[in-house]
Amino acid sequence: MASELLRVVYRSRSTLHPDNVEELDKIFRAAHKNNRRDKLTGCLAHPDGHFVQVIEGEKSKVQSLMGRLALDERHADMATIGQWLTPSRLFTGWTMARPDLAPLHQQSLRIINDVGSGSQITAIMLALVEKSAGFYTLM
Repeated sequence: MASELLRVVYRSRSTLHPDNVEELDKIFRAAHKNNRRDKLTGCLAHPDGHFVQVIEGEKSKVQSLMGRLALDERHADMATIGQWLTPSRLFTGWTMARPDLAPLHQQSLRIINDVGSGSQITAIMLALVEKSAGFYTLM
């Protein structure tokens, strides 16, 4: 029997300057490398000065990543929105998908940024990733 995976959704305020594209690209490259090593999958968005991420994988690996992120000075006011055990991945094949947020309507953006539950955020981000095929793959 396969062990259950942990899926976590968090939101934080980004301390990066909004125009610092190079630093954001650096974050995605590092996430791809580290998540591939740790067999983690997920999706990271950077809407309106926030980070919103869904991350899934072996429980100890996800918890370790969450601990590192909590200490990362590029995050402030980090809050776990949802966390649950799951038998399978939703972001299979994406070590760190980077969805295009442009197609979102204001209400969906508000759900991601402010008021959404972990399940709501996961559903919106998964739909965006599937539509755009993400940017980074697990293979």
